[in-house]
Amino acid sequence: MSLTTRLSAYFLTALALVLLGFSLTLFLLVRNHLMDQTNQRLELAMQTILAAVEVHAEDVEWEPLERHITLGEDPGADQVRWLVHDDKGRLVDCSVNLLTAPPDAYASGSLEGWRVLSRRLRAGRFDPEPVHEEIAPDQLPGRVMLPSDRTYRGSAVTVRVGLPWHPVAAALQQLAWTLLGVSAGLWGMGALLSRRVCRRAIRPVVEMAGCAKTLRGDQPGQLLPVAPTGDEVEDLGHAFNDLLKRLQEVLQQQQRFAGDASHQLRTPLTAVLGQVEVALRQERSPEEYQRVLQ
Repeated sequence: MSLTTRLSAYFLTALALVLLGFSLTLFLLVRNHLMDQTNQRLELAMQTILAAVEVHAEDVEWEPLERHITLGEDPGADQVRWLVHDDKGRLVDCSVNLLTAPPDAYASGSLEGWRVLSRRLRAGRFDPEPVHEEIAPDQLPGRVMLPSDRTYRGSAVTVRVGLPWHPVAAALQQLAWTLLGVSAGLWGMGALLSRRVCRRAIRPVVEMAGCAKTLRGDQPGQLLPVAPTGDEVEDLGHAFNDLLKRLQEVLQQQQRFAGDASHQLRTPLTAVLGQVEVALRQERSPEEYQRVLQ
């Protein structure tokens, strides 16, 4: 694997992790923001409905004809719906936009379809208490006949307000696909540009490596080309050139030593060779050869 490929792989991996982290963080922030907005709308709607309930010491009273509630008249898919049940779980009243919805459009407590907030007001108690009970299937709008006047007087009422979750889920899904497309596009652009950028970044190293292959020991003074990059690559080039200079100095010292040694040994070797040649001009006994060579 070449250095360019290795650097490109590192860069693309880091880019993928950054894009993944950014997309996930942005998605979670938007999701939490939409959930907070939904909860705030539910709380405001709950306060509006609870304000229409009269709490007495002996009973609670629900009279929507005296207190007209406009909340829930808009049939939009992202509008608030509300329900009022008596102390036995029977449907007393509901918003107008629930009457036009199909019976299976309201799933109480289901986070997949709706986000529901439930409160109960009891006689003699002005603080509503949370309710975690689900609505009986036969007490949904369209499945039970509402009272003609929709009024109620009894020991307690349960108020539920809900918002459909599917518009928020659709917006989150669109955001997820958008983030995925943008991240994939940025990663693709990074993949196209990374090799070019990496090749340009390591070009000085490639040039030094190519020049190092052509260096010969019998050509002193040759150095590596160092690009003025002002970074570690330039420092590396200067360090190699300093090493080459020291090696060339050592080689020159060895050559001078060899020349001086050959010059110093030439005269005695010539004398020895002359004596040997003189001794070999005629036949001699071993004793005479030994005496001449000594």
